[in-house]
Amino acid sequence: MIPVKSPLTQGLSGVRSASSHLSATDHEVNLEVIQSMPILSKKRLNYDGLVSLDELPAGVTFMLEKIYALSETEAVEILKEYLAEHDEDVNIPEADFEFAQKLVDQAPNNLDNAESGNVKTNLKFHFDTNKPLNEKEPELTNVVDLSSTESITHSHFELFDWSMQVRLEAGLIAYHSPYPEVRAVTEPYDDPSVPCETPRAIIVGLIWVSIDYLFQALSSFNWMTWIKPDNFNLASITGSESGLGLNPIPSFDWNVINYDKYLAIPFYSYLSQYIGMVIGFFAIVGVYRSEYYWTSYLPINSNSIFTNTGESYSVTEVLNSNNLLDKKKYDKVGPPFYSAANLVVYGAFSAIYPFAVLYETLANYKAYKKAFKGIAKTIKNNDPHSRMMGHYKEVPDWCFLCVLVISVVSAILCTKLYPTETPVWGVFSALGINLVFLIPLTTIYSVTGFQFGLNVLVELIVGYALPGNGLALMFIKALGYNIDGQAQTYISDQKMGHYAKIPPRAMFRWQMVSVFIASFISLAIINFITEHIEGYCEPDNKLKFTCPQSRIFYSASIIWGDIGPKRVFNQLYPIIKYCYLLGFLLVFPCIAFKKYGPNKLTKYFQPTLMIGGFLNYAPFNLSDYTGGLYMSIAFM
Repeated sequence: MIPVKSPLTQGLSGVRSASSHLSATDHEVNLEVIQSMPILSKKRLNYDGLVSLDELPAGVTFMLEKIYALSETEAVEILKEYLAEHDEDVNIPEADFEFAQKLVDQAPNNLDNAESGNVKTNLKFHFDTNKPLNEKEPELTNVVDLSSTESITHSHFELFDWSMQVRLEAGLIAYHSPYPEVRAVTEPYDDPSVPCETPRAIIVGLIWVSIDYLFQALSSFNWMTWIKPDNFNLASITGSESGLGLNPIPSFDWNVINYDKYLAIPFYSYLSQYIGMVIGFFAIVGVYRSEYYWTSYLPINSNSIFTNTGESYSVTEVLNSNNLLDKKKYDKVGPPFYSAANLVVYGAFSAIYPFAVLYETLANYKAYKKAFKGIAKTIKNNDPHSRMMGHYKEVPDWCFLCVLVISVVSAILCTKLYPTETPVWGVFSALGINLVFLIPLTTIYSVTGFQFGLNVLVELIVGYALPGNGLALMFIKALGYNIDGQAQTYISDQKMGHYAKIPPRAMFRWQMVSVFIASFISLAIINFITEHIEGYCEPDNKLKFTCPQSRIFYSASIIWGDIGPKRVFNQLYPIIKYCYLLGFLLVFPCIAFKKYGPNKLTKYFQPTLMIGGFLNYAPFNLSDYTGGLYMSIAFM
């Protein structure tokens, strides 16, 4: 054991040890023992601010024991596996990866002989709990002195004690996580006896969600438009409501600043999207100023559709009694028109589908190949958190199949029992589209945190298959979009539960219960607000019920459903169809740069995210993302 003094020994007594780092029981901790020593039960591993070793957290004692127990041979093997597994992982800091490579390269040739009998060498932890951390003990040699501020602040990537450092790096990987972000918010141990389905969890969850919606202040800080309130161009460029949001200080509302969850995605991902938004900003201004299809007569950044006089387009004026397109009425009223931002968004959507699928396949084909070949291996992953989760039973596959069958049957019943004007084959076409795109889109989301749906692609396919039928388009689009979207959301929730050590069955159970309850609550709320809130979904609604996402749905059903993509591509906006070709052609220079460019640039080069930045407009703008960029720079 590590030579330590009380009360550290009492903290370590709460940590159980197994013979191998691959064992699930090697990550258990007896919380009753640790909680009897309150100071040692702090759930954190960052001990830079400790004043005395009396405050050493349980997580640190756990890691010190595991690091000491590792042999040099085992540590080198762990690092070799780490280097092979994370060779092209953009979420591994480059400095960490290079240091691990340096440790492996410095391994002695006779390492196996030196460690015969599994004897530990050259690793000693010396603690004196009676001294503060800023005092040294110079008489000790070949020791990592944790009572020295100099040792604690030693350059992490400077090789000064190979034996200690190789075990330290391997221990963090084998018993905690290779990702610094994960280590910052999780503990390396777990107590499977602690219940998770408690009233406290439900109450705290409700409070956490409610505060976001009840406390909103200074959401839109349009101070730049105050300079000259009657300047139309200034409002169009800097305005947060219907402008492009070019504002360095756009909001003081946490809900706006954290709109895109900047603390949950890597900095390079957020920055790539923001770069795309800046490029999109100039593209929108260019379209607007060029008066392309009369865009300068419409709001610059709106997801609504308009008549040729700039008024809101009323779909009822072009439909018959069956809610299908009446060609005579349509010829009389004329086509609807997009704003400049909405036009750029749809062009970007058209480009991103062929680009994302082809680029991600070519750029990550090794990872895909390895994943498909090693499915059986990944089921029993050696990741330390996966081993800890090995205590809990997985959700059986038949449960997911039941959800699928119930959902498909319910969708078919809706097409038959309600006036949706939708054929049954539309349900299965939505499933088929998701079968093709689910893996590439989910891969992008899992690596970068960037998520986009299949809504425009479904609109295109259904628009051609069922021209003039906006109701069918809305139904199939909702189904097609949510299959992929809910799959990504559920996987994301599982990932959070994985690190929070929530049993998979408990998560699945409460996901199903919450969805069932929320379905009826949402339906009741929709019925209430549509009947009792005046001007619901209008842009100037006093209660802020402007329905930005619902308006997108409505506009798309008219353009791609009632009007149809044939008229859009051939008559209204023929340029959009060329965006598919542009997206396909952009893949090849991007792949060439990714493969042959300098590694420091190509590692974080994600052109899919830059194109994705275009998608954030109409109705959102730069003001919704600028605050998040500042926070991402500061904290990520």
